[in-house]
Order: sequence, then C-alpha cells, then structure tokens
Amino acid sequence: MKIECQPKNGKKVAVIGAGPAGITIAILLTKKGYSVTIFDSKDKIGGVLQYGIPAFRLPKTILDRYKKKLLEIGVKIRPNTAIGTALEIKDLFRDGYESIFIGTGVWRPKTLGVKGESLEMYTMPSIIWRIRMPTTWERAGCSHRHGEFGHGRGPYRDPSRCP
Repeated sequence: MKIECQPKNGKKVAVIGAGPAGITIAILLTKKGYSVTIFDSKDKIGGVLQYGIPAFRLPKTILDRYKKKLLEIGVKIRPNTAIGTALEIKDLFRDGYESIFIGTGVWRPKTLGVKGESLEMYTMPSIIWRIRMPTTWERAGCSHRHGEFGHGRGPYRDPSRCP
C-alpha cells in the first residue's frame, strides 16, 4: 500500500508513544507534510499491540510492516527513549519541535480516587508486562508458583500471588 504524502512543510512534530495513537498521528501528520519523530520508552513500536496482545491473536509481523512503512514515508523512530528522564519536553521544544503529541497509552492508568487504591496492587498492563518479560519476574523474586486467572484463550500469571 502506497501512502501519498504532501511535500515537507518544514515543521517538526514529536510524538511521544509508539502505540496505536502515536502510530496513527504520525502517519496522518506525515501525509500533511510534517516531519515526525516518534519517541518510545520500549524497544519496539506498537505499545499494547506489541506487548499486550499475544502473537496468536496479532502476529508481530504486522507491526514490523507498520514500522517499515513509517520509515518509508520518512517518520523517524527513537526507541528506548523515555521522555521525562534524561530527555524532557522542554528539550524537544529546544530541538526545534513545534508541536508535541503525547500518546502514552495504557502503561500509566488513571486512578479512580477511591478508598484503598493506593494499596499495593498491579494493573493489567503491569501484569502483562511481567508476563512478557520473564526477567522482571526474576527480579521481583517470584518463583514458578503463581496464581492464574483466565483471560481470552489462556491464563495469565498474577504477580500479586507470588510468594
């Protein structure tokens, strides 16, 4: 599929987050002639599509094709670049970005403001992250014993059940 893009207009846009929203806005802005750079804290694009949906439901080759297409149309991708640590939003403006889209997705859930939510708990994205990255389990001191709960076609491990 060929994506038709207008000539470059000389304006730079930073997109924070390479999930579905970040990918979408990057394509739309590039089609309008903007120079877009995507910054993401993870090493692959896709956000929850990459790290939260199992490969049997969404083959990761689809995301690889999206990355290839983004690069073809001129989008720059900066993986493993968390904004707010060594690089801040003010630095992006200093570097010539005129606009910034923040699409950080489900990794930072919005709290409800209800009693007890500050107790030690795990959100679904953090559970999924721990499942997908076994070294995180090891660092947390969890053994192979765990609780499981059903979701879709298979059980997921519940880190709150670690001994």
